[in-house]
Amino acid sequence: MSSEIMVPIYKAIKEEIIDSILSGAYGEGDLIPTQQYYADRYGVSRIVVRRAIDELVRKGVLVTNRGKGTRVGAATSSLFGNKRTSGLSQNVITRDVLSSTVLDLRRGEADKKVASYLCIPAGAEILTIERLRRINNQPYSYERAHLDYSRVASVRLERAALEKGSLYVLLKEQAGLESCYIDEWMRAVLCPAKLTGLLDMQSGDPLLYIRQIAYMADGAPMNYSEIHLKTDIVDVHIRTEESAK
Repeated sequence: MSSEIMVPIYKAIKEEIIDSILSGAYGEGDLIPTQQYYADRYGVSRIVVRRAIDELVRKGVLVTNRGKGTRVGAATSSLFGNKRTSGLSQNVITRDVLSSTVLDLRRGEADKKVASYLCIPAGAEILTIERLRRINNQPYSYERAHLDYSRVASVRLERAALEKGSLYVLLKEQAGLESCYIDEWMRAVLCPAKLTGLLDMQSGDPLLYIRQIAYMADGAPMNYSEIHLKTDIVDVHIRTEESAK
């Protein structure tokens, strides 16, 4: 019965990090994957990933340093006393319950809007990737990503690879492209009719719409994405800190 229980995505990310530490994949002082890696893997905003990491930072399990990544902290011994005995984590929280389907993978010409976000001329060749994300076989995210084809022509972006792994990992490993920071804009929208079947929703149901631009170290856009997120499955956490006066 546990497979029917839905777990917020940030908790799934948090548990994946914990499992990696418990398995010995990461030891004290080791760097864990970037926030963007988990965001791309789970099809969510980095805000969701940040919530998972922040909770582990508060427990001393992780330590973050701006510009230097996130490392495993010293307070990991407490994790071993909380090793799960039920099947919930294995059936719901682990990566096995997550899936991604590539709906479309095509080359085309950038319209004016996409061209402006990618800082390329209108009509320039782009690669568009449309993916549907699921947890426990239930859809929770529809994503459409656009990339400047001239930058990714050498990357083997095949459906199978994109469904099994991270777009950002493929770009880094095959083309040396890596995002350094991301701008995101979010607003509540009504589910458009064209997505009702994909997301198992009714037309007019609420969604979170996210526009996302990932930038490389030189300030050039790496990709522009539009994401529709089901907020009954995903929690969004925002932290606002006052700047020093």
